[in-house]
Amino acid sequence: GVSPMEMESVTETASDDGNPTLRVEGRNFTSFSRIFVNEDELETVFLDSSTLLAQSPGIQDGDVITVRQVGKDHSVVGSTEEYAVTEHDIMK
Repeated sequence: GVSPMEMESVTETASDDGNPTLRVEGRNFTSFSRIFVNEDELETVFLDSSTLLAQSPGIQDGDVITVRQVGKDHSVVGSTEEYAVTEHDIMK
C-alpha cells in the first residue's frame, strides 16, 4: 500500500528576491504533492519526500494548510490532515 502523507511543520522564511518562501516538512511527499493554503493551490517545488517549497501568499493566523496529492487531471487523490497556521509559523 501507499504510506499516507504527513505534515510535520510549516515555516515561512525570507528569500533573496523578497518573496517569502513557505517550507512544508513531513513524510511521504511525491512530485504530485501540492501545498494548498485554504483552498488555493500553490505552485509547489518537490525537494524530496520530506520537503516541499512554495512562494508564500502571505500566510496569516487562522489560515489552513494542507498537502494534497494531485493527479494529472487535477483530481485530488489524497490529503494530509489540516494544519492551522498560528502566529509563530509566520515570518517576523
